Amino acid sequence: MAASSSKFKEENSSSGNVTRLSYDVVEWSSYSPGYHPKLIKENKPDDLTSRWLSESGRPPQHVTLQLSHPAIVTEAVFGKYCRPHACNVHKLKIMGGMNSEYLVRLAEGELKNDGCSETIALRHTLKNGPFPCLYVKIVLLDTWGQTNFSLWHVDLLGITDPSIVKGAAHRLKEFQQEEAVRLCLKHLRQNDYQEAFASLQKQAHLDLEHPLLTELHHELVQEGDYTKAELIFTRAVSDGLLDSHIKEQPLQAIWEMIEDKSCEVNSWPCARGGHQLCLDVNAQLIYLFGGWDGIQELSDFWVFNINGKQWKCLSRDTTQQGGPSPRSCHKMCLDAENQIIYVIGRYLNQDTRTSLFTITVPGDFYSYSIQTGKWEELSSDTHADGGPKLIYDHQISFNPVNKTVYLFGGRVITSYLQEGVGDDHIFSGLYAYQCLERKWVCLRPDYTKKDLLTYPDQMKPRMAHTMVLCREKQMLYIIGGQREKESLCDMWQYNISSDTTLLLTDGSNQHQPAAGYTVRATFEPSNSELYLHMGISRRETASSSEDSNSNSIWVYTTETKKWSKVTSISPSPCPRYAYQLVYDPTNNTHYLFGGNPGTPSASSLRLNDMWTMKIKRQTRENLLQKCVYTIRKQKYNELTRVDPSDALRYLQTTLAECVNHNNPAHSQEFRSLTSQLFSEVDSLPSVREIRSQLFDKISSLFPPTLSQPRADLINFIDY
Repeated sequence: MAASSSKFKEENSSSGNVTRLSYDVVEWSSYSPGYHPKLIKENKPDDLTSRWLSESGRPPQHVTLQLSHPAIVTEAVFGKYCRPHACNVHKLKIMGGMNSEYLVRLAEGELKNDGCSETIALRHTLKNGPFPCLYVKIVLLDTWGQTNFSLWHVDLLGITDPSIVKGAAHRLKEFQQEEAVRLCLKHLRQNDYQEAFASLQKQAHLDLEHPLLTELHHELVQEGDYTKAELIFTRAVSDGLLDSHIKEQPLQAIWEMIEDKSCEVNSWPCARGGHQLCLDVNAQLIYLFGGWDGIQELSDFWVFNINGKQWKCLSRDTTQQGGPSPRSCHKMCLDAENQIIYVIGRYLNQDTRTSLFTITVPGDFYSYSIQTGKWEELSSDTHADGGPKLIYDHQISFNPVNKTVYLFGGRVITSYLQEGVGDDHIFSGLYAYQCLERKWVCLRPDYTKKDLLTYPDQMKPRMAHTMVLCREKQMLYIIGGQREKESLCDMWQYNISSDTTLLLTDGSNQHQPAAGYTVRATFEPSNSELYLHMGISRRETASSSEDSNSNSIWVYTTETKKWSKVTSISPSPCPRYAYQLVYDPTNNTHYLFGGNPGTPSASSLRLNDMWTMKIKRQTRENLLQKCVYTIRKQKYNELTRVDPSDALRYLQTTLAECVNHNNPAHSQEFRSLTSQLFSEVDSLPSVREIRSQLFDKISSLFPPTLSQPRADLINFIDY
């Protein structure tokens, strides 16, 4: 391992106390008279004049702060005017370092246009050690209005403990010295100054890279032994040295439509939206209940055999077996161990509500025993039993650890007697149904708009969101949704064990799913990943949805707390809403059924297509095949310079062996290599130069701590 990575990770910045940091404003891009940048040190949210106002509205604008003493800066707090303002900053980035001329990026993000202060977490570690700053530069990139930029107040928080800061500064200096030497070593080796390289490395006592990379450079660049180079790279892959690179590679989604191959009549569920699916992983069965076919609500009950790829109707009308009435926008979950399905909620149209002459509309709750094939009404009025009111577009999850059904959100159905009463709709809170005790518990109430003003940090009740359970960590993840006219793209975590909520993201990060779309989520336990599929919103149609968010797939890694977008590489289902998606972790397969495509010319049109979707990841084998092909291609390139006939034989045999001929793009590239047999040798780069470029390309696949510096020394020369 490179020596530079081992010294700079002895101390974690969390060992010190975070305090407010004193600073002076020492440099700025511009300011308007009466609005000096130094006013950001004052926190007067009711004073329109207490702010820095740039002289120009042309980005970027910046202000540089100098701390009284070096510190580990962990957070920046931005105070604002008490109300939204056109001059408020929308997008910004924050830089920091010990030298005002050489700063590194600490954060980049967005601020809301409201009267609430916001805190941005700053990068404050380097190579797993604390990173000291003396200067912090705030760069303003965009405002909420077409106006000049305003910063109202800035607080910096961090660690000032002299022992921590002094130690961090010392290690930073050591790190900088080591990186400078490693840059020199890289430059000397690239240009074949072997004696100077060996002398500097011996005197500095530094490793440029992992020993396998040093060995690879010798065989590939110095000796041109491509067979040994392949073996060395194969060993590096087998040892897991490139696993971090593999994990960072984009994921791909492969969709495939399941066709109805049965010759029997009514052997496939009719088209619908607002239905529900649940999957029994052990039995490899998917259950479907209810929905809206565009004309009427349904109460049919089906099961899909995954292995046989066939549907079977269990009931044309569950009401006849004592089950739930026809409905849509309900929710369903499965207790796989006890083989029980739970069904709760429904949508009532305006005509039905008008016919009700009661203030409250009771909500029923059903269970279905797969073993006996019988329905049971657990409650005819869940609210009277301590549970939620009648709701629709909510979410439920079954927790097998404590045998509990968790329910969150959904819009409360009201009778016509309540229509127009109050200023907003009612949205359900968080409830738990303890299955063994048959008891409801309210964990979070149905917070109203007024309640949320009193408790602004609470998770907003909502509808049309998504929720998944992580069984291993006993966490619920809630994402997105709708509340009144507000489209939400926040993400919350509910800790079942501690009964606490945590806001993971408020939606201001641009590298995450957008708001306003139909969302469906599943959870992959082996990787602790959350998969999110985005349909379309009810306000758009499949034909009008042309942006990259509609019908997109995202993956959220709970360990890194980062989103990544998945690329679909095959024909996929058309964008839709009111569809359902379930996931089988044993086969890494999602199943999608039905929905509403939102076709303006056919408002009653619904779908009954069924699709599978697999997430494809790059593997060690994939990476090895690609790099072996690249290495052999370089050997072929050299052979074309000295013996074209030998090169042709090598192309047709050894190089052809590592080509995926079933891939049209790979096959086309392979065939195009024959043109090199006729290239003018004098016009080609030197062999060593090409070998060195190939080594740099392979080296970049390794983690930075194991490889030569990414930068080049010549790029630091001023002209």
